[in-house]
Amino acid sequence: MKGEDLIEALSGETKRKVVSLLTRKPLTLKEIAEILGITPPAALKHVRELESLGIIESYSVNRGPGRPRKYYRISRSLRLVITLTEDSLQIKSMEIEPSTILSTDIKERLEEIKKRLEVLGEVTSFSETITHSSCLIQDIDNLLQELEGVESHLIWIREEILRHLRRFSL
Repeated sequence: MKGEDLIEALSGETKRKVVSLLTRKPLTLKEIAEILGITPPAALKHVRELESLGIIESYSVNRGPGRPRKYYRISRSLRLVITLTEDSLQIKSMEIEPSTILSTDIKERLEEIKKRLEVLGEVTSFSETITHSSCLIQDIDNLLQELEGVESHLIWIREEILRHLRRFSL
């Protein structure tokens, strides 16, 4: 899912409230409508939009005779990162999941980048500055991507712990 789509999906207050409710526990459409103080058709409109974007999903539970009850829950853990600087705006959405690539030399690589930045200040030609800058930016982007993976992994671990704790709060 693109970050812009996630921002758009959560731009409405009611949709944010629906998502917030579902982070606590799965709910039926009727429960969502009652908690938010809106009609079931209005709740259904918001739920369908969130479901079509893959933010939430439905499942059915058969509890004895009669029709199965349809519940809604968060479909996957997502992370939205917005970076706004003087020079750029970057919007990224990522799934929170365990990372398979974790390097142990992050601190060393960061120190190397800092040293190369100092050297960049001593470069006198424009073409060398462009070359060194491009390489530095690429290395920084690679390190940032790896750090995002580490952060995502840590968030995933935290969510797993919270999931285990929720078993005792139901």
